[in-house]
Amino acid sequence: MAVSKFAAEGAIGVIGDICSRASVAAAGIANMRKIPIISPASTSPSLSETDFFFRTVPSDKFQGVTAANLVRKSGATVTALIYEDNAYGYGLAFNFIAGFTKERGTVPVTYQFKSGQGNPQAALADVVAGVRDKGVQAVFMSTNNLTFVADFLVAAKAANLSLPIFGGDALADYMLYEKLRGRPSLIGKLTTTSVSPGSKDYVRAFTNFTGGDAKTSYQAYAAHAYDAVAALLRAYKAAAAPKDGPAVKAALGKLDFPGVGGRVRFDVFGDLVPDNQTYVAVKFNSTTGARLVQGFVSK
Repeated sequence: MAVSKFAAEGAIGVIGDICSRASVAAAGIANMRKIPIISPASTSPSLSETDFFFRTVPSDKFQGVTAANLVRKSGATVTALIYEDNAYGYGLAFNFIAGFTKERGTVPVTYQFKSGQGNPQAALADVVAGVRDKGVQAVFMSTNNLTFVADFLVAAKAANLSLPIFGGDALADYMLYEKLRGRPSLIGKLTTTSVSPGSKDYVRAFTNFTGGDAKTSYQAYAAHAYDAVAALLRAYKAAAAPKDGPAVKAALGKLDFPGVGGRVRFDVFGDLVPDNQTYVAVKFNSTTGARLVQGFVSK
């Protein structure tokens, strides 16, 4: 793996990985090699350990509760849950259930699918039955499979489903709109949670750097990747001699600074400590695909 290669070359820290499944594997290597790894995007609760793994985004134990609050504030008390059985989908889904039921909501309908094996039509059939038999008022989707979500939104439109649809941060991705291009869908009814997209100055600098290239669409995780690099550099500067992996790890645990994506400080598990400006709600413009930030969502 890349982490092993970097360690063999003398690295004292690594930025990455992006998806939770890859980070779970990389974290094991980082622990064995004793070099810190900082992810700007992996959110699975299974990564919360007292080890060499850090992240500049919070665990989904927080995002799940935030998403539950967002759905409850929409007025829905009965929700159908569609989730993928992988590190990201499972962790977010079950923290959503915990948060939603704590707020006196119920989740009487669940559709679970293995990676690469989801059937959007079957998921839709479960939701429609839930509306008829259980009084389902909303849908929450916990998956990073954009193809599955796109096909579900198309099928839901064809079936005249009129429920609001919610999802986690993985769905706040312009590529979801690209997968829907030219197909009628319910993307206009989709609201997702997302980590803070970063300061206006940073977004402006990113756009200037890329020349406004439409193919390089801005992602909120860009700001958190910047903060991951900043955290590693700050920790290396503050680390005690001999400035090796364990020394940098210790310095990371003491950081507290204003990043471009928000305040950066880590708890004992290496997770970013969230606050009430960590998450935003995002909707899509169904015509242009532009992602529109609706405002902060409290956890």
